[in-house]
Amino acid sequence: SDTMNRLKLNHLAALTLFLSASLVLQLKVGDIPLDFFAFPVSLSLFLLWCALCFLVWSRRQSWIRGLFLSPEATIFSLSACALACLVTGVSSTRAYVHSWWFAADILLLLTTLFFVLMRGWRDASGRIRWGFLLNHKGLFILVSSLFFGAADTQVLRLPLSAGESAKTAWSADGTVRALPFELQMQDCCVDFYDNGMPQAYRAELLID
Repeated sequence: SDTMNRLKLNHLAALTLFLSASLVLQLKVGDIPLDFFAFPVSLSLFLLWCALCFLVWSRRQSWIRGLFLSPEATIFSLSACALACLVTGVSSTRAYVHSWWFAADILLLLTTLFFVLMRGWRDASGRIRWGFLLNHKGLFILVSSLFFGAADTQVLRLPLSAGESAKTAWSADGTVRALPFELQMQDCCVDFYDNGMPQAYRAELLID
């Protein structure tokens, strides 16, 4: 009917507007300042997000609840997330995962997953659908922990030769980071293929 078609178009328009806003934010302020969103800010944001989702879920006539329970939200969020992962996979840099658009993609998927989980974990008779619950809850825990814990994850580089030790490392942008321990390279060796290409690297490290 015309009413249903208008509702679907409104859903798609709202979802598109959400991602468009993240693109504008990316152009205005650049990448996400991950250091600002590290623990305990990340935990506070996670609890706030959960509270907002439960609040919207409790309002059965809410338009936002209907939005995230709609097929449009599921298809749109999965498609946007798949596109984001594809761009990340073919990109030569991981900087894209620090963008506001990527964060908006994952947040949209996570929010849709929350509402689908809340709707489907019981059947019409009130019995728990254990298969559905375990599958979707496991995915929810995985995605939410990766998303809200991303600011506390660091990839550091530390060049060492055998017998050397260091207490500092470098991030991808060249920033020097102090380590909470001293790392010493006691020994290292490299195995090669017959054609001279490296096959495996082994190192003996001491953490003090």
